[in-house]
Amino acid sequence: TFDSNPIYLSLKNLDVENDVYMTYSDSLLQDVLDDIDAVKKEAEDYKEIVAAFKAYKKNTDISLIGDEAALLLMQYNYDLENVPKPRYSRRPVTHLIFDDLVCVAGAYKTNGSSLLSNLSVKNRHKWANLYFLAQSVKQIPKVIRTQARLLMIYRYNSSSIVSDLYEIVSGVLEPEQFEEIYKDTTSSRFNFLTIDNTQ
Repeated sequence: TFDSNPIYLSLKNLDVENDVYMTYSDSLLQDVLDDIDAVKKEAEDYKEIVAAFKAYKKNTDISLIGDEAALLLMQYNYDLENVPKPRYSRRPVTHLIFDDLVCVAGAYKTNGSSLLSNLSVKNRHKWANLYFLAQSVKQIPKVIRTQARLLMIYRYNSSSIVSDLYEIVSGVLEPEQFEEIYKDTTSSRFNFLTIDNTQ
């Protein structure tokens, strides 16, 4: 749905050529996750190299800075300018937006082997924020819904939305209270209800 949502073009670091996928597959997602890991490694390696150069600058006696640092310095001929700059000097937080995957066969596998479901559990280890956009909350697998820190629910014409969502807040509100809050917060056109599951 990228073409019909020009709001995405306001994202500061969006590289449309490389960052937008018009289809979904687990292999494409795995490629993205591998790239996130590569960016992390580049940033961490660069940080290590810079630390070695800083140690050398403070103490030019190479024997006092450690063998690993000395090898790094030799590799780059004792000149930081010779070190290739990484894409990011510090590890970035990546934002992954999954828009309308409900219609994509295999995206939300129900047999427990979904790469997306696994990612929703482990996204913090990847330094990734995940956004799942859908026309119906129930179409997003339960494992993803329960891992969500924030749920933003706009007004639906279907009355079943309240019962679909109630399980998320069942320990806090009675069904009637939740329905009243949902109707009140979504009464205006662009208003939405936020359920905050953060600590």
